[in-house]
Amino acid sequence: MVEVAGGRVASCTADLEGSADSWAIGSLTAWLGAVIEGDAAKLELGGEAGLARAVLEGLHARLPGLQAQ
Repeated sequence: MVEVAGGRVASCTADLEGSADSWAIGSLTAWLGAVIEGDAAKLELGGEAGLARAVLEGLHARLPGLQAQ
């Protein structure tokens, strides 16, 4: 779970309890594709999907050298 406030990550935890306004669900392969390659097509986005997509894009952008060549 990631909490975003003011456009920045305010907190992050592996605990999946609680409610979420936005979510992304998928296999490990789908997550690696989203973070490394910037391709979230295999993830299921829900709720405020734009927020989930923005977090994924931010993760992808912050991992220099890991993007597919």
